[in-house]
Amino acid sequence: MRILKSYFLLLFFLPSFLLFGQEVSFHLQFHNQRVYYPNDTIWVRASVRNNSAEDYIFSLADQSERNINLSVRTLANQALPVSENYMMRIASNEPIFYRLIKLLPGEEHSFLIRLNDFVDIREPGNFIVQAEFIPSVKNAQPTISSNSLRLSLRPSSPSTQFTHSIDAQTGEILERSPLTPDEVVNFTLNGRQMSQWNRVFLYLNLEALYQRSSDRRAYFLNASESRRVELLENFKEEIRSGEIESGVAVAPDEFEILQVSYTPTHARVLTRQVYYRAQFNEVKQFTWHLERHESIWLITGFAIENIGNQ
Repeated sequence: MRILKSYFLLLFFLPSFLLFGQEVSFHLQFHNQRVYYPNDTIWVRASVRNNSAEDYIFSLADQSERNINLSVRTLANQALPVSENYMMRIASNEPIFYRLIKLLPGEEHSFLIRLNDFVDIREPGNFIVQAEFIPSVKNAQPTISSNSLRLSLRPSSPSTQFTHSIDAQTGEILERSPLTPDEVVNFTLNGRQMSQWNRVFLYLNLEALYQRSSDRRAYFLNASESRRVELLENFKEEIRSGEIESGVAVAPDEFEILQVSYTPTHARVLTRQVYYRAQFNEVKQFTWHLERHESIWLITGFAIENIGNQ
């Protein structure tokens, strides 16, 4: 996939050489699907895939409202009202910038849309989410209809203040609980030993870990909200693959908690972690740093000291 041109104003016409792919699909799926409640921020990953034998070219706006006609309806087929933010952005006279994207046969381009930018979802219930993708500025290409998503919003309650996620292996709901700092580290390392990544990420402050690098921090702080979500999702994938943050990515074969110290807002947990090798066992000491957010301790960083081999 190549970006043919960085940006161009809405005032420009699309080039006459646009190819109109006949077998192009538009697919929606929830991004980091979890249990949703009214007023939650809900992210949806939208994917355009070229299934044809020809190149497919489309324009992508910096405002997703310009490429997406999105509807959220109740099971009684009643449309939810559009959000105030959506009306303001559509009515704005500010210039709109587009990128021209070219998909080769078999290629796919994905981007994130924030459901709350389109509609107000304030009450619990079951809803159907559908969208149409508008691939060109001047409607020179036919729109592409998406699949349907079933959205369920549970009623809010005092017990749902913490982040929920769904365990990919067991399907159980994981809920952040007010564990002690050593229990958080123990939970995280146990999850890594069992390759249960949703458990590993449950108590990680990904924003804090991502911003440990000064270069990444500067880029992250200047990024849009949707771009930040993408950066953190890519960061998680890099951790899973072992490309970065090897302290989290590599599972210890043994570990024990050595020391715990904390104030009301910050904590430090020392662990001894053993990694089995072919001819020896590698021993490392980790210093885990945690910060308290309301009643929840989250891991914000760590340091590693090589103790030696045994």
